[in-house]
Amino acid sequence: NEILFTTKETKPPPRYSDTSLLKLMEKNHLGTKSTRPSIIKILETRKLIQRTQNKYYITELGKFLIESLIKIWLPFLKPHFTAGVEERLEEIKNKRKTMESVVNEVRIEFLELFDKFLANKPEIISKASNYKMNFSVPLTSSLCPFCNKKPMKFINLKKKRFLVCSDENCKKFLSLPKNGKLELLDSTCSICNFNVFKISLKKNNKFYQYFICPECWNKSFKDNSGKGFCSKCEDFRIMKGKCIRQ
Repeated sequence: NEILFTTKETKPPPRYSDTSLLKLMEKNHLGTKSTRPSIIKILETRKLIQRTQNKYYITELGKFLIESLIKIWLPFLKPHFTAGVEERLEEIKNKRKTMESVVNEVRIEFLELFDKFLANKPEIISKASNYKMNFSVPLTSSLCPFCNKKPMKFINLKKKRFLVCSDENCKKFLSLPKNGKLELLDSTCSICNFNVFKISLKKNNKFYQYFICPECWNKSFKDNSGKGFCSKCEDFRIMKGKCIRQ
């Protein structure tokens, strides 16, 4: 008999999709069947979560909000708090409680939160504005090709532009052309599945535009193929903003 030893790393739990997130909300009695999708949409619109390749990721602003609320009012973060509000609404509907009594109960709880918020308001607002400023940096809808965990963010410095992984443990980057207006397209490269960029620029009073996949573009520097531009691709081409086969 042989004993085999293998070394493995603990895998993080899978990211939530629309289906798994809705099921979790239903399990914890958060919202109703009709309101749950709109709750997710509100979180996304307010930049607290981000949807990438049908998976949801919490943003830095979202993390900050949770960390702040833990200090101010931990019960507010528990699923049973929102579920309790839903139950109270049902009690009003079924005439087991009056609207006035329920409003008074909830008002007392929220006043407690409001007092704690006022005590921490200057610090929270100061930090939140920094997170909002940082989140204004555009993110790719494709995951980083190096770690395949998080999107990449666009960095625009005085003399160079590049994409850098938003995962603090990765921080790998892809160079971008220095000149021209960059536009991130919804389309992805059919070869490597990374976002395609459109670059528009003016030269000698004429306007030009071309397309690149940053991953293919950076690989072309390493192999000196010069095929990093979408126009040089032998198999695919960009048509109406989409990468299609020739």
